[in-house]
Amino acid sequence: MDDNTTSDNRTDGPDVHPATAAVLRHFDYSHLPPHLAEVSKPFHDLAHRLVALTGPEVTTSLGKLIEAKDWAVRAAVVASRQ
Repeated sequence: MDDNTTSDNRTDGPDVHPATAAVLRHFDYSHLPPHLAEVSKPFHDLAHRLVALTGPEVTTSLGKLIEAKDWAVRAAVVASRQ
């Protein structure tokens, strides 16, 4: 597998709630062209570090991080069109 996957074993392990694993799929960037994957990757990496934590704050932070990642990728799309 290449570096653009979410095959991090923290998403597949017994300690990760299935709902959390489902949210982590939104941080995959393997489908993006390189210039957008570069923007998305730091969000992916942070999301996978956050799953080591527990509590409702983690769920909230992952949701907010998805939103931030989406906006950052959108900004990169707009910038690439100019």
